[in-house]
Amino acid sequence: MQAALLPPGAKVVDRDGRAVTAHYGSVATEVAVCRKSVGLAVRTELRVLEVCGREPWLERLLGRALAERVPAIGSAAVAAGTWCLRVDERRALVVGPSGAVERWRRVAREAVIGGSPISAAGLTDLPVSLIGPKASRLLEMAGLATAGVPVGGVVCGEVEGDPAVVLRAAPDHWVALLDADGAAAACHALLEAGRTVGLTLVGCEAVARLAAAARPALTLL
Repeated sequence: MQAALLPPGAKVVDRDGRAVTAHYGSVATEVAVCRKSVGLAVRTELRVLEVCGREPWLERLLGRALAERVPAIGSAAVAAGTWCLRVDERRALVVGPSGAVERWRRVAREAVIGGSPISAAGLTDLPVSLIGPKASRLLEMAGLATAGVPVGGVVCGEVEGDPAVVLRAAPDHWVALLDADGAAAACHALLEAGRTVGLTLVGCEAVARLAAAARPALTLL
């Protein structure tokens, strides 16, 4: 996977101790691709935290962290620089930069100290952004049922037999959380399927530029 995602010309930078691809040669070209077809960005700068607990304790924790804007099952909310994906009644996934995710971890720790049966654990899932008008079609080709999913919607499925959770962060921006064990095969499947729709690898600078221009409700840098 590393060879496929880091072709000659890729510029890698450090963000919070993690190697992140800034661009693959031309940020302007990558932005243009995302506006016309679809770009794939590996979001190694983002962390994933799994928060689990039974009702009503999980609801209370999410309400505290999200100022009572608790997402329904199968949807997401943005708060304090993170996405919060409500996967089911006992599980939520928090995605964001390390500092923002650490704040969630502290909130969960305080809840545990207060007696709530809550658990919070960092995951090694790989976040991947797919940006562009053909992103939904690409995900469907990879086996994920994204047709009709609204902005803010969350769907669970599989890519190459391994679990994946997908968020529609904006009309043309999807974020897939790929299982760590199957991330290489999943990325390969997306790259292969993407050949027919003009898929191009894009870096974090293109993602940031697109977000700054559009500012959709669920965009996160």
